[in-house]
Amino acid sequence: MRLRRGFSHSFRGRGRHHQILAGILWLGNVTFTGGAPANIVDQQPMETAAFLLQLPPEILGNSLTHKAVPLLPTPTRLHRPIHHIFLD
Repeated sequence: MRLRRGFSHSFRGRGRHHQILAGILWLGNVTFTGGAPANIVDQQPMETAAFLLQLPPEILGNSLTHKAVPLLPTPTRLHRPIHHIFLD
């Protein structure tokens, strides 16, 4: 019985892992033009990756095309300014 429960639990989590992996693989289909900030040529692969990674497409697209990515504050710290991570 314990072995069976362990297997059913691991199978449920496996679907989410496959979804994340599929999202990462879809990012490989995104093509860019231009300099900083770059432009995404076709939005469809990026939107599919955003859907699979459960991210808003605007945020994923912005993080792929800009060097500075804003860190969103936690809900308890909304009074603080948004900070940036520089990817140089």
